[in-house]
Amino acid sequence: MNIAIVGIGGIGGYVGAYLAHTYGTTNQHSITFIQRGIHGKTITEHGLTFIAKQTFTVHPHKVLANPEKGDIFDIIFFCVKSKDLESSVLSLKEYMHSQTVCISLLNGVCNAQRIQQLLPQQRVLDGCIYVSASITAPGQVTQKGGAGTIYIGDVSGVTQDIDYTILEILTRASLKVQISNDILTEVWKKYLFICPFATMTSLYNMPIGILIRKPALCDQTKQLMHEIVSLSHVYKAQLTQTDIDAAIELAFKIPEHTPTSMQLDVYSGKIPEIDVFTQFVVEHAAKTGIDVPVYKELLPQLQKIISEQIHNG
Repeated sequence: MNIAIVGIGGIGGYVGAYLAHTYGTTNQHSITFIQRGIHGKTITEHGLTFIAKQTFTVHPHKVLANPEKGDIFDIIFFCVKSKDLESSVLSLKEYMHSQTVCISLLNGVCNAQRIQQLLPQQRVLDGCIYVSASITAPGQVTQKGGAGTIYIGDVSGVTQDIDYTILEILTRASLKVQISNDILTEVWKKYLFICPFATMTSLYNMPIGILIRKPALCDQTKQLMHEIVSLSHVYKAQLTQTDIDAAIELAFKIPEHTPTSMQLDVYSGKIPEIDVFTQFVVEHAAKTGIDVPVYKELLPQLQKIISEQIHNG
């Protein structure tokens, strides 16, 4: 298989590191990283250093800023920021064949549907991953938390043989993967966890484990989760109170100083994915008639903090 990982940030760096570690020195599968800028240039020259409980440096078969003439991919993992999804998909459109499978692993919901709209003839799998990781230096990605479990599946619930081939490729690379027959709910289940915590950790600049142990902030987080559940039902996701309880329980189990990617972006002066999280909830709740009063209250406060952090550089 000719496999491309588009966007070697936290998610793409995690998946790409394990794939390149397993297959990068073999001819069994070809691994291509698509990454621009100094990060991509450093990976080209020195490899990608992945730092977790164990640290290792990998060298994929190719590192490209853009696909090259003659490249045709069998599997493409999209791990870019949400704002770059459409442009990334379109830039790779001519590098696919009729059986190419596209897999969404980026943050947020509705991403597979966005890809499918642009590529109506391709097989598109939705997915999510539980990992806290980020670029910590050019050519370096550090995992700060998360079990790294990946869920993938067709939004329609129909499974094909190629899905199990992908499962085998990922599993052999020591990645924890499950095929879900209800990937829509799985994606919203992750969103139920990360969206409230992205909002709260960014607002108060506290890691998840510290924030959740403060009773007032824990209660506010639960309110945000209830609002997510209400919105998710409009999209036919089967979330319940049990999922809220599981999300809170998970927050108490992860390392106390685990940040969210949005928190890291906000307080490093980068443009964060507020459009995927807090803003998405407010805007889509308004479109669908769902009441989300806590999100509506917190959004302008968070926007002000982001503006100040970007201004201060």
